[in-house]
Amino acid sequence: MMRRILIPFIQSEDIEDILKKIDNYDYKGGQFYLVRLIEEEAAMLVARSMGKDHNALISELEEEGWSALYFFQEEFKKKGINLRISLKIGNSVKDLIGAVKEYGIELVLFSRREADGMRMQAKEKVVEHLMMDSDAMIMII
Repeated sequence: MMRRILIPFIQSEDIEDILKKIDNYDYKGGQFYLVRLIEEEAAMLVARSMGKDHNALISELEEEGWSALYFFQEEFKKKGINLRISLKIGNSVKDLIGAVKEYGIELVLFSRREADGMRMQAKEKVVEHLMMDSDAMIMII
């Protein structure tokens, strides 16, 4: 059984999907890590297009991110799963690979949930880099 399992948190819908499916797998006793990833460069572009201050938008995203992390921590707890949470602002791929190494992750879980073109490309990019730059196994459920 895998002992250290990381779930990248880019969209809430992916985490909800994993929560629905997790009971089909024997992960009890493992340590789960949910890492909320905020892509700083994308936030900068969004802020610019909205005419908003970049730092103000990052603060909003960070606040919303922590709120969602605490919510999902409680949802996992209801299933008897110990979940550690963190939030990283920067480059999602580098931050995720860094978290895999920092936490000694053995398995990274992704949702199979359908995504639109850009989100699917982003997920594929992350999976590709994880395969090249880490020793963690990758599972799509």
